[in-house]
Amino acid sequence: MFIEQELEKRGLPELMKLNSGEKVTKENWDERRRELIECLSKNLYGYTPEAPSEVRAKCTGIDRWYTFGGKATAESYDISFDTPTGEFTFPIRVVVPKNVEKPPVILHLNFKPEFPVPAEEIIDNGFALVQVHHHTVECDDVFPDNYFANFQGLGAKYIGDRTRKSTEWGKIGMWAFAASSIMDYLQTRTDINRKRIAVAGHSRLGKTALWCRAQDDRFFAVMCNDSNYGGAGLIRGHKGEDIPAFMRLGSYDFFCEGWKNFLNTPHSELPFDMHFLLAACAPSYVYVSGATNDSGMDPVSEFLSCCAASEAYKLLGYKGLVCEDKIPDVEQPLQEGDIAFHIREGIHAFVRYDWMNFMKFFKNKM
Repeated sequence: MFIEQELEKRGLPELMKLNSGEKVTKENWDERRRELIECLSKNLYGYTPEAPSEVRAKCTGIDRWYTFGGKATAESYDISFDTPTGEFTFPIRVVVPKNVEKPPVILHLNFKPEFPVPAEEIIDNGFALVQVHHHTVECDDVFPDNYFANFQGLGAKYIGDRTRKSTEWGKIGMWAFAASSIMDYLQTRTDINRKRIAVAGHSRLGKTALWCRAQDDRFFAVMCNDSNYGGAGLIRGHKGEDIPAFMRLGSYDFFCEGWKNFLNTPHSELPFDMHFLLAACAPSYVYVSGATNDSGMDPVSEFLSCCAASEAYKLLGYKGLVCEDKIPDVEQPLQEGDIAFHIREGIHAFVRYDWMNFMKFFKNKM
């Protein structure tokens, strides 16, 4: 079996055994899921603080650019909650189609307010769209003079200018925390389908979307596009990004400080791999996508991660990734199972092809 042999070559840490060595069953899966999240918190993302006791939302205006000729309502909101050092507030945009009763929702973690998103196609497909610009939660500008560990937003409320402890959260955890706070607000709305909310992101925000869903089972589905290292892609046998690349590019504070301890550790000795993250999302719907000409990414490692995580889905009575015993062809999406996957032509980007396939998968699972 090709896939089985490829996974054996990777030498992945055991998914279907508890830390005690006991076999994972349907009855003790929740315990194993907690162990997976604990392992990823301790070694990669850092521990997420307790959720705020209250999330507040204030409408700050109408966004007429996003009504698309009157087909939708578009409003801006400030989301606020209390932190140990005071209130934190960040803005979101909520676009709701007028011709759909209680539409499902895509919560999109966006790089910039003007970042290209096929918003009208999303509305025309019957989805509400909620967007948050990640810099409004915690900044990660490229190479400012004081970039490293320079927390300016949510991180400033929890960490300030001190050195993080080894297992304190990084920026991925902070962005995920904000997404769950938005979910708190969305649960108060009566004009959407509160049980059919997906979280979606690209690159580091794809990693964020997965980590958000792994911790927050209120999300019905997740799409991670080009997330790879520290996201959907296996680390063992990975081609592309690695720890030195994150260090060199000033991105290490996406993760916890302790993650740097693995700088000189062989991948085979890591206590985790990223099939842990996908499995922790079970049994929600997961869509993983990659691109052929993305130098930092490795879509084959993402595909094999989906295959490895499918064990958890099958244990729980779901399908996981349904595929032939081979690497899938380019632009031949695999959408039959509860994990979906595709590789498309092109470079590192979140393009219309990715969006349209995710929406097709999402609609078929509702």
